[in-house]
Amino acid sequence: MRIVLNAGSIGNTGMSGIGHYTAALTRGLSRCRTTESFTLVGDPEALRPLMSLSNYDRAFLPIPGADLWEQLELPELLLAEGADVYHSPAFGLPLIKSCRYVATVHDCIPRLFPELASPWLCRFFQQWAPLWLERADHVICDSQHTCRDLTHFYGLPPEKMTVVYQAVNEVFQPAAPEAIIAVRKRYGLDRPYVLVVGRVELRKNVAGMLRAFQLLRETDIDRPLLVLAGPRDADVHDPEGILPPDGRHGEIVVTGYVPDAELAALYSGASAFCFPSFYEGFGRPVLEAMSCGVPVVASRTSSVPEVGGDACLYVNPYDAEDIAQALYRVLTQDDLRRALVTAGLARAADFTLERMGRDTMAVYHQVMRAEA
Repeated sequence: MRIVLNAGSIGNTGMSGIGHYTAALTRGLSRCRTTESFTLVGDPEALRPLMSLSNYDRAFLPIPGADLWEQLELPELLLAEGADVYHSPAFGLPLIKSCRYVATVHDCIPRLFPELASPWLCRFFQQWAPLWLERADHVICDSQHTCRDLTHFYGLPPEKMTVVYQAVNEVFQPAAPEAIIAVRKRYGLDRPYVLVVGRVELRKNVAGMLRAFQLLRETDIDRPLLVLAGPRDADVHDPEGILPPDGRHGEIVVTGYVPDAELAALYSGASAFCFPSFYEGFGRPVLEAMSCGVPVVASRTSSVPEVGGDACLYVNPYDAEDIAQALYRVLTQDDLRRALVTAGLARAADFTLERMGRDTMAVYHQVMRAEA
């Protein structure tokens, strides 16, 4: 079976969540004991490290990234490659069928929170998504929650969807003391800190986190720093100017993009990790944090409890006082901290690259067995 995987979202720096998903998927698929072969479609320079992995036996092909290319040229490329299955990790699919199509849908955020998404993305989900879902032979979802959303918004039947949970880069593990010291020095973290990771955008509930941090500072604990780590979209929706710029602002540090190796050390050195997002299709930072051995406070919403299981202290993201109280407990109760760390490491061990690759490969075989 020849599988063509669109890896155009993999970049050299500042990858999106879809880019991280695709990079993990390529590594997971390479660990499957299979005779199947793959063509990766994407930027040659960014994909160079992946081409040394097993299974990827064809030269990758550059993809311009234009929507017209996907619709007009990609179907011909798939025919030329002799593709049996084409997998789009970013949802979009050619409307012309030239092989079996698999699409990954990570979330339905533009349908749920149109006020927090760009207009083009809202149109994308309103106008194009029904066509792509109809063209797909099967849909992979990051969570059961996303499956339910697809059924609710688009009437997609459950039998056309499979949940494949993500895994994270294996660099995410408890860091060595010297790595933690180095990253603290790099970002000027001169005291204990609470860490928040994710793109700096309103959906991540940065405003609620800032209110919760203010409440936390008013308690009797030694005042920690608040570290917001993650890139900022160029077209971020922030009409009221709530999101702080990169840099240090008193007791708030906004780092911008952090490479994975440094990010693992940043997680490992944190007193607590907080993930107060309003909505997630998966919630990769929760898995990264648990893998690094930091206690996690997370939203009790959408897919986050699917990832965190019983290893997180859950909060209402719309209640800043609830977030502050949970953080206070984690920062002051050693037994609770230890319990969360132990449970988190055990929980994270279930989300492996091998499992992600194996479950995705099973979907490819399923669509090939199905009647055309």
